[in-house]
Amino acid sequence: MALMDKHKQVKRQRLDRICEGIRPPILNGPMHPRPLVALLDGRDCTVEMPILKDVATVAFCDAQSTQEIHEKVLNEAVAALLYHTITLSRDDLEKFKGLRVIVRIGSGFDNVDIKAAAELGIAVCNVPASSVEETADTSLCLILNLYRRVTWMHQALREGTRASSVEQIREVAGGAARIRGETLGIIGLGRVGQAVALRAKAFGFGVIFYDPYLPDGVERSLGLQRMATLQDLLIHSDCVSLHCSLNEHNHHLINDFTIKQMRQGAFLVNTSRGGLVDEKALAQALKEGRIRGAALDVHETEPFSFSTGPLKDAPNLICTPHTSWYSEQASVEAREEAAREVRRAITGRIPDSLKNCVNKEYLMAASQWSSMEAATVHPELNGATYRFPPGETAACQGCHQQRALSKCSQPKAACSSSPRLVQLTDCKNEKKKQNEKKSPVLCLTELTDESMSLARVHMMSSEHLTCGWLQQLLIVLLKLCLAFAGPLRVLNGTECTAKGPASYILVFTGHWSPQAFPKQYPLFRPPAQWSKLIAVSHTRHFRLWEEGASASAGVQIFAELGLTVELMKAAKEARKRRVVGAMYRTAGIPNGIGHSSTELLMQPRNSVLSVMVKMIPSPDWFVGVDSVNLCEGSEWKQEVTIDLHPYDAGTDSGFTFSSPNFPTSPQENITKITSQMPNHPANSFYYPRLKELPPMASIRITRQKRLPDRQTPISNHILPNSISPQRFSVTPLDCEVSLWSSWGLCLGPCSRGGTRHRTRYILLRPANAGVPCPELEEQAECVPHSCRKHH
Repeated sequence: MALMDKHKQVKRQRLDRICEGIRPPILNGPMHPRPLVALLDGRDCTVEMPILKDVATVAFCDAQSTQEIHEKVLNEAVAALLYHTITLSRDDLEKFKGLRVIVRIGSGFDNVDIKAAAELGIAVCNVPASSVEETADTSLCLILNLYRRVTWMHQALREGTRASSVEQIREVAGGAARIRGETLGIIGLGRVGQAVALRAKAFGFGVIFYDPYLPDGVERSLGLQRMATLQDLLIHSDCVSLHCSLNEHNHHLINDFTIKQMRQGAFLVNTSRGGLVDEKALAQALKEGRIRGAALDVHETEPFSFSTGPLKDAPNLICTPHTSWYSEQASVEAREEAAREVRRAITGRIPDSLKNCVNKEYLMAASQWSSMEAATVHPELNGATYRFPPGETAACQGCHQQRALSKCSQPKAACSSSPRLVQLTDCKNEKKKQNEKKSPVLCLTELTDESMSLARVHMMSSEHLTCGWLQQLLIVLLKLCLAFAGPLRVLNGTECTAKGPASYILVFTGHWSPQAFPKQYPLFRPPAQWSKLIAVSHTRHFRLWEEGASASAGVQIFAELGLTVELMKAAKEARKRRVVGAMYRTAGIPNGIGHSSTELLMQPRNSVLSVMVKMIPSPDWFVGVDSVNLCEGSEWKQEVTIDLHPYDAGTDSGFTFSSPNFPTSPQENITKITSQMPNHPANSFYYPRLKELPPMASIRITRQKRLPDRQTPISNHILPNSISPQRFSVTPLDCEVSLWSSWGLCLGPCSRGGTRHRTRYILLRPANAGVPCPELEEQAECVPHSCRKHH
C-alpha cells in the first residue's frame, strides 16, 4: 500500500509539473498570459518546447484517460497533443472547456471522435508522413518472417531442438517458402502501402492492390496491378497486407466471410488498425489451417495481452505491441511536426491555417463554426477561430453609401443631398418627393443584353427634367440607341443592388445510402460516391445547365465522365462576356454519405449561383442547382437550403448505375429522374410505390458575417478609368482578393507593446494592366492580452 501511495504521489507531481524554463507550475503559478498547450499522454515536452515557447505555455500530463488530466488543463488548454494510447470520446471532449485543436502525433486518428470534435468547434489534425519508412519496414519484416519462419526457428533452438540432420532441419523449418513469384495483395495504397509495394517488388513479389479511393493511373507509375474489388484481391493473393485507415465502413474488413475468400494457406499481415480484423474469426481460421500464418502489430484491444482475448491459443501467429511506427528519428519528427501544427493553429485561422486537418468537412458543416459569436471565443485564441471581426454593416435608409448599423440613426437631412437610385417607372413619384429638396435622382433602366451587362444609368436633375412628355421621349430614344447597339433582352425582376460583396459557406451533404436507395446500390466497381462539386457565380444571362434544355458539351462530359475541363472552359468563355464571375470546386466524396464544402465570395453583379455534382457510378446522372439567386433587391440572403434530386443529362441511354456507355441518339433534353420516370422496371430509381424519391443530397449556403466597409476587397471598388469591352479577358482587369482573416494573437512584451497580424489571399490575378493586387498581410499595434489587466 505504501508503494502504491508513493506511486500516486509521484504521478500527481507529474500532472502538476510544467516544463522548466516556460512557465511556473500550474497549481501555484499566476494566470497564463499565453495559450496553454497540453501533451496529454506524454512524459516530457523537450521536443515541443523550442517550437512553442514563444507563443504558448506547454504542459505534459502523462495520462491514460481524461480522469487523470488536471482540472486546470481541462479548463484552460486550447490545444492538445496525444499519441494512440489515450481515447477521446464525445464525453471526454466535452470536459475540455477551451479546446480548439487536437493534434494526433502519428497518422491514425480513430482514437478521437472527429465528428463530435467538429460539432464542439475542435479541429483534429494528424501527422501522416512521420512514420512511413518505419511502418513499411516493419510490414516487410513481418512478411519475410512469415515466409522464412525465423521466429519459429529461433524459438525451437531456445527450447533445445537440434537440427543436425536434413530431417531435423525439415522439421524445424517446416512451412518456409520461396518469396520470388509470390503475389502480395495490398489493401490501401496510401503512403505506407506504396512504400511496402516498392520494397516487396525488390524481393521478387508480384504486387496487386485494392483501393477504391485512389485515382486511376497511380498503379502505372509504380508498376502495380489494380484489382477492381476486394474479392478479386483476396482470391489472387498469397499474402494480404492491410494499410488502410479505420472508419465506420470497414470495421472488421477481414472477417469470417472474407477469410473464406482468401487462398487456402495464405498469409495475413496487419500494421494499420486493429479494428480492421475480426480476431475471433482469424483465430478460428488459424486453428483450422485456412490461413497459414498471420502477423499483427495492431489489435482490437490495446495494450495487447496473449492471456486474454481470442488469439491466446492461435498457432502460427506473430504479435508485436503496436510499435511498427517507432524509431528515434520518427518519434522526434512526429513531435516536431505536431508542435508546428499547433503553432499554425494558434497564430493563424482554424481550419484554413492547418496543414493536416482531418475533420475540416465536419467543421465547415457545423453551424456554430461559421456563426460563432465573439463572446464565446476563448480570449487567448481570438485569431484561431473561423469567424470574421464583429461589426455588421448595412445600407442606411435613404443613403447611397454603407454605414455601420450603429450610425444609421442619423437625421434624414444628412442624406438628403445624396443621389438615389430608382426605376424609370417610379421617376414621377420620386420627382414629387424630391421636388422641394432639389436633390438629383438616378433613374436606372433594366434594358441590357448578354454582350453588355452594364446597366444604362442617366443623371437627371429635378430642376431641369419634368416627368412628362420629355421623360417618355428620353425612354424612346434610349430604347432606339440600345436596339442599334445589339439584340436586347429585358430582365425579369430587379437587379441586385446590395452594397458590396457577401461571403458564404457552401456545404454539400450526400444522402445516397443503401437504406434510402436499396435498389442496385453500388458497393463495388466502384462503390457509391460523389464527384467534385462545381459551382459558378454568374448573372441571370447565363445558365450552367437547365432542366428541359439540351446539355452542352461541358455538361455532357461532366455528367458522363466527371471531367471538368470543358465545363470550366465554357465558363471562362462566358466570363469574357462579363456574365460569369467566379468558379469554385470542392473535393469529391468517396462515399454516398459525406460532406464537402467551399467558401464563396459573391459579388452583386454575379449574385446567381449554379452547382453540379456527378453521381458515381452512373451513366450520365447528376444532382445540382440551376440558378439560385442569393440576393433579393439590396439584401443578401442569410441562408439557403436546397434538397437535391437526380437529373439525367440525356446523353447516355443507360438506366442502371453500372450500365455500359451507350450514347443517346438523338440527344435528349435534361430531365428530372423520379420514382416512376423512366418507368423501366430495371431502372435503378424505379420505386413505383413511392410518390417521390427522397433527396439524394442537399446544399446549405450560409452567409458569414459581413466585414466593415473599410475591409471590402479592393477589387470591388470602382476603377478610376472606364473599361473598354475589347480589353475583357479570362480574368478580371483588377485583382480579386479574399476577405481578411481574423486578427491573430497579440504577441509582445508589455513594455514595448505587441503586434498582431491578419492575412488574405488572391482569388484572381489581374490581367491586361489591371489594378495590381493589394497587400496580402497586415499588422497592427496592440496591447498584449497578458498586459490588459494593468491598463
